[in-house]
Amino acid sequence: APAPVKASADAAGAVAPAAADAAAEAFVMRCSGCHTVGGGPMKGPDLAPSTQWAAADLRVAIKKMEKNAGPLSEADLDQLTGLLKDPELRPRLTAERQRAVAVMAASLDPPDPALGEALFMGERGFKNGGLPCAACHTVGDRGGALGPDLTLLKDRLPRVAMLSAFEGANYVVMRPAYAGHPVTKQEAIHLAGFFEERAPAAVTGDEGGWVAPVGAALALLALLLIRITMSNRGPAGIRARLVRDAQREAP
Repeated sequence: APAPVKASADAAGAVAPAAADAAAEAFVMRCSGCHTVGGGPMKGPDLAPSTQWAAADLRVAIKKMEKNAGPLSEADLDQLTGLLKDPELRPRLTAERQRAVAVMAASLDPPDPALGEALFMGERGFKNGGLPCAACHTVGDRGGALGPDLTLLKDRLPRVAMLSAFEGANYVVMRPAYAGHPVTKQEAIHLAGFFEERAPAAVTGDEGGWVAPVGAALALLALLLIRITMSNRGPAGIRARLVRDAQREAP
């Protein structure tokens, strides 16, 4: 296993982030939105038992995840298989998560939970024109029902896994909606801040009452009208289009 690379100091004394562990980085960014290693099941199973499989069987199983994680080259498969067979797997993943958080903290603005909430609910648009999360997901009593309830997301995913899920949009239903409209790293940071600091309050219904749902609905309606006008495709509705695209992609 590659030895962890310690942070180094530049001439001015500032500490530079450690170099990435390429295999651990790939797992954190492409797999940790659905899987843990020893942390229990999420959307996908806990992979701790899989680390005991023969490498050849593990490689085949990883290849089958292309439908969720995107294309995997032979080098990618070798890298991820080697990582999952490494006795130092968990320390490597922990170190990579810490490194990723440090890099983002150094290069991006800190989380703004209020802005993250506005992005989630559609009260503020995403930079690249992606659909608001509330079109499909619920937090508390607000949002749609196509996707899973995300009220307690922070209890299921650490920050780096959340950021990977927000940026990657690798779930089958999400992928068509965000193709060409990716969530930026900064927007992902704000969304994570919302889930970590503000989302639990939404469960009690003391943050917006009926105003937030109506605002989100109006935002979705405006977005839908704009897209119909620009594309001439005339979808029956946001959720219907997402389901149709997902079915088309399904094997």
